[in-house]
Amino acid sequence: MPDWLAAIIFGFVQGVAEFLPISSSGHLVLLHYFFPLPVANDLAFDAVLHLAALCALVWYFFSDWKNLFFAWLKSWSGQHSDSSRLAWIIILATFPAALAGYWLEAYFEQIRQPAVVAFSLAAVGGLLIVVEKIRPGGREINATRWSDGLYIGLAQAIALIPGVSRSGITMVAGLSRGLSRIAAVRFSFLLAAPIIAGAGLKALKGLILFPPGRAEFFLLAVAFFTAWLSSFFAIKFLLYYVRQSTLIPFAVYRLCLALLILLIWIVRD
Repeated sequence: MPDWLAAIIFGFVQGVAEFLPISSSGHLVLLHYFFPLPVANDLAFDAVLHLAALCALVWYFFSDWKNLFFAWLKSWSGQHSDSSRLAWIIILATFPAALAGYWLEAYFEQIRQPAVVAFSLAAVGGLLIVVEKIRPGGREINATRWSDGLYIGLAQAIALIPGVSRSGITMVAGLSRGLSRIAAVRFSFLLAAPIIAGAGLKALKGLILFPPGRAEFFLLAVAFFTAWLSSFFAIKFLLYYVRQSTLIPFAVYRLCLALLILLIWIVRD
C-alpha cells in the first residue's frame, strides 16, 4: 500500500474514532495489525492527528468557545451567567484527566494490549446500552452542575485506559447524571478541547526536537488534512444524529469490534 494512502486511512480513522464513541485506540490496534505506520516518527504523527482534531473542534465550536471565554473573563469582575458557570465547570472537569495523564500516561501506554482494548470496548459498550435504557432525565447543557462536571471529569480520566474512548465514557457519565443526549454529547466535545490540546502540545515538543524530512512532511500534511476533515464531519454528524436516535448502535459496534480484536489476537498467538 502506498504511504500516502496509509496516511489517509490513519487520518480518517483517527478523526472519526476520536469523536464518535467507538474508541480510537481500538481501531488503531486493527490498523497497526494490517498496515504499517506511514511515518517513522510516531511522535510527529501523534502530534499531527491531535492538532487536526483540535482545529476541527475549535472551528466547529468557535462561537461557543468565544461566548464561554468572554463570559469567563466577565466572571472575574462579578458578572456571572450560565455561560461563565459552564466555563468554570469545564475547567474543573479538565483537572482529573490532566493530572492522571501527567502521572499515569506511561503506565497506561504499557498496557495497550489487545485483550485490554477489547475488554474496555465491551465494558463501555455495555454501559452505553445501560444508560440509554435507564436514562433518568433530560437536563440541557446550561443546567450542568458542578457535581456533574467533576463526575464527568473523573470519567474522562478513565479514558486513559486503552479502548475506553474519551468521548464514549464522558457521554456515559453525562447521560447517567441526567443530561439530555445532546447536552451530554456537546459537553463531551467542549471538554475534549483542553485535553486534546495538551496531548497535542506534548507530542509537538517531540516533533520540534525530531523534525520530519521532506517526504515525511508530505505524509503528515496528508494525515492532518484527512483527520481535520473527518473530525469536523464526525462532530457534525453525531450532534445531528443524537437529536433523533440513541447511542445504542455505537454500543453494538463496540461489542463487535471487541470480539474482532480478540479473534485476531487469538489467531496471531
